[in-house]
Amino acid sequence: MEPIAFLEKLRARGKVPGALLFYGPPGAGKTERALKFSKGLLCMKDKTWGCGECISCREMELVEERILKGEWEEITVAEESFLYLAGEHPDFIFIPPSGDSVRIDQIRALGEFALKKPALSQRKVILMDEAHRMTRESANALLKTLEEPPAHTHFILTGSKDALLPTILSRTYGVSFPPLSRKTFAEVTGK
Repeated sequence: MEPIAFLEKLRARGKVPGALLFYGPPGAGKTERALKFSKGLLCMKDKTWGCGECISCREMELVEERILKGEWEEITVAEESFLYLAGEHPDFIFIPPSGDSVRIDQIRALGEFALKKPALSQRKVILMDEAHRMTRESANALLKTLEEPPAHTHFILTGSKDALLPTILSRTYGVSFPPLSRKTFAEVTGK
C-alpha cells in the first residue's frame, strides 16, 4: 500500500503507533511527509494532515517552513518553557543531527519533553530526522523511552532502515517511502 494511503488508514482507525519509522532513499520526501503527518497528529480538529485553521496547525505551518528552509535552531530543555512564546509549537520537537550524529544529550532532552503533558494539542510529537545517524550510545538511550512511551507522545523517525540498530527497528513501525516521481516531488516540496 502506498505510504500516504497507509498513514491515512491508520489515522482513520485511530491506530497510529507510538513510534513510526519513515524509511527510504534520500530524496523520497520522508521529512516533508513526517512534518505534515505531525501537523495532523497535533491538529485540534484531529484531521489526518491538519485542518490548516486551528492554532496548532498554524503554529506547525510556521515550524515546517523554518525546518524546510534550514532555519531550525537547536533547543535545550532549559529553554522549553519559552517555546510557545517564541513562536514555536509547544508540543513538537524536531531533532536534526548535530554535526555528523544525533547526540545523547539530544536524546535525553527529548525523553524529558516526552514525559510532560501536552500544552496545546491532545498529543506531543517528536520528529527525529536522519535517525540512522544516532550514535550507539544515543540509540541505546532512545530505547528506554521507546520501550515505555507516554500514551500522549508519538515518535516519528526518518532515515535509512539498514543503518539502525535492530532493537530500534523492533520498537518502531516501519513505513516505506519509495523514490518520488518528479510530479510528486514538486507537489511535496513546492519546487
